[in-house]
Amino acid sequence: MVSSLRTARHSIFEADQIWLLKEEPQALYLVNQVDETYVRVPLNGWDFASLYQTVTQDVTSWTAMSQVPLAKGKALIRTEAFSLPSQVYTLKKESEANLIGLFFGSDNYSITDSGESGRKKYKTLDLELDVNSDSHVYTARSEAVQNRSSVHRDQIIMDSFAEMKKYGVWTQGLRLTTNNSTNTLYYQRYLDGYPLMSDASPYYLGLQFNLSPKVTRFSGSFLSLRSHIDDKSKASDLDSASGLVSQLHEQGMVTTDLDQIFVAYEWQANMENFQLVTFIPKYYVEYKGRYISLERLKRGELRHSQESASSDAASSEGAIPQDADTPDEGAKNNGF
Repeated sequence: MVSSLRTARHSIFEADQIWLLKEEPQALYLVNQVDETYVRVPLNGWDFASLYQTVTQDVTSWTAMSQVPLAKGKALIRTEAFSLPSQVYTLKKESEANLIGLFFGSDNYSITDSGESGRKKYKTLDLELDVNSDSHVYTARSEAVQNRSSVHRDQIIMDSFAEMKKYGVWTQGLRLTTNNSTNTLYYQRYLDGYPLMSDASPYYLGLQFNLSPKVTRFSGSFLSLRSHIDDKSKASDLDSASGLVSQLHEQGMVTTDLDQIFVAYEWQANMENFQLVTFIPKYYVEYKGRYISLERLKRGELRHSQESASSDAASSEGAIPQDADTPDEGAKNNGF
């Protein structure tokens, strides 16, 4: 298996799988299935037999997964159909005064009213803060202490983590993603192990840092979750891998058209005046940089937007390749 991969040679490596090989008990492998690269990690002083036994002792708790080919790499989708509960929470709104205190402390700042409902700008010499109290989102722009081009990327990430802890106001789980081409760091919000998606506002989904050599621009929301309301949860059915592939075929798509397929909790736009929020589990796909739910895909929203964007889109569609995205059955996921 490892022989089909290449050894990663760059200093920054992102892994999406961990492999334990019975035939090589001296190491484990961190694998990036998109780039088809790996990093070998020696298990110095570890007892592989005990580690392997711990991982595999209760195979009945594992979930059968199917590997579905994407434009690059593969997605792991459940082999059998399943259900997940919706989640309902009351919302906590950080006060605007507290947010200003977090950013400015005791510093003096000027205030500018933009003339738009709920929007104000707070400013010092090296920091600007735009606050929209109607939608409970903010954007900040600060001057870097030193030219960032001379700072190692690892240090930039650590600096952003310190800022995220200060302004992130989210305790249910986060995951950091980076984009080297746009110098963007994004702390994606998670709920019960699944990423959040929403049509309501991208600001609700995480904290984003846009970095230039001298300026940091970051944006987020000062909404967080307060109390979980158990009796309002409802089971939502999600399709199996083969069923998902069939639904994509019905929309004239194959999985190799897509960059990602994943399950997410969708933040519903109706928040009852920011008092209550409902999260519904749904399949999402990434297509040419755009994220869209399978539900909206089935309504033809992606197709309609493509047709309006380019009259050539319809003429360029070809027949669906046979077996182009048939899932490979039997893969297992143990939660790594």
